[in-house]
Amino acid sequence: MTLFQGLNTISFILLSGNIVTLYSLRLGGTSLFIGIITSFQYLSFLFMFVGRQLVDRYGIKPTMGWGWLARYVLMVPLLISPFVAVEGNNHAALTLIVVGLLGFHVARGIGVIGFNPMVGTLSEGRDRGAFLSRLQIVNQIASIAVGLLMAFLLGARAPLSRYTLFIIAGIVIGLVASSLI
Repeated sequence: MTLFQGLNTISFILLSGNIVTLYSLRLGGTSLFIGIITSFQYLSFLFMFVGRQLVDRYGIKPTMGWGWLARYVLMVPLLISPFVAVEGNNHAALTLIVVGLLGFHVARGIGVIGFNPMVGTLSEGRDRGAFLSRLQIVNQIASIAVGLLMAFLLGARAPLSRYTLFIIAGIVIGLVASSLI
């Protein structure tokens, strides 16, 4: 679970939040656009109800596993967007960002319903506090490391290829994390 948590955190940071905001601004996204894509993370909460129905039907582990896998597969449009932008069609590239992020957060809402019960099951017993603390430490270290890496490698003039590499890394690392479930 510790390896999953570390990889999941790295992947999540690479595919959401600051990097997507910077990438969208680089492509000419407006503040309204940034507001819309940022709202998707809250939209994911609505899809927890769908996840709950799937848990009742298929169980916690399959629902979470398939939800996590789907969220990374659904980010592929984001991977295509730099190639569209290089052709001069930033509007289409921004549309691909919307499609990818929306899919990512819908699948996240469905899959996240199984996360806490799974962690709860794994952390039963005397070492529960140590286990949960270790997960938080891994989460924080991964967040800081990826944040620093992005700060050093992305700037006002970062080429689209650099964003592409971050997106590829986020998808691949997320798929590896999903396979651990």
